[in-house]
Amino acid sequence: ESLKGKVSRQTRNELEKAEANLVAAVGERVENAGNEEYSVSRDWVDPFVGARLTSRLSEKLFSVVYGDIGGFGVGSELTWQAFAGLGWSLNEQVTVEAGYRYLAIDYEEGELDMDIDLKGFILGFGYTF
Repeated sequence: ESLKGKVSRQTRNELEKAEANLVAAVGERVENAGNEEYSVSRDWVDPFVGARLTSRLSEKLFSVVYGDIGGFGVGSELTWQAFAGLGWSLNEQVTVEAGYRYLAIDYEEGELDMDIDLKGFILGFGYTF
């Protein structure tokens, strides 16, 4: 014999409401899992060394490659970036560059331990004085 016939209608309604609330709460948490936001602010200064190479491909078109490395345990443990792309000279002073950039930061201080890799396409404008 099922339990359904032995529970009052009021109790059944309360159980169904509790079940619906539980499903809604769990569903909300599962749906929003990974959407947490954290905010921490830290300032530091890093020494770094780098190089930039530009090569003319035509009167207007040029290639550009640059990179740097820094940190060395002074501010961050290590930070580095690399960029490769193409540029277009709009005139003698204004350029447009597009390419791919990879930036890595490894920073540790107290409880804060960041190991961040940022990468993707980039579009930039340059102005020469």
